[in-house]
Amino acid sequence: MRGAGKNAVRGSGGDGQEFPSTDGLGERGRLAFGGRFFDTPVLARGRLPAGASHTGPAIVEEEGATTVVVPEWRFRVLDSGDLLMERGDA
Repeated sequence: MRGAGKNAVRGSGGDGQEFPSTDGLGERGRLAFGGRFFDTPVLARGRLPAGASHTGPAIVEEEGATTVVVPEWRFRVLDSGDLLMERGDA
């Protein structure tokens, strides 16, 4: 992805997509889900293209909202820009 550089986070959708992480907000964090710690990417929602997908854990940040994608769930960015959340086995 053009411009992603060292702050890119590789998606886990199996297609090798890279998404730009947030600028200056911390590219990754160690967060606890269900009593276990995970290295968790922080993604800038406004920079995720339609069709992008990622399996949790992940944090998707935008002005006015933060979306937490827990392990075993995934999101996909629809053409409308909405995030579709799906359980990983769906």
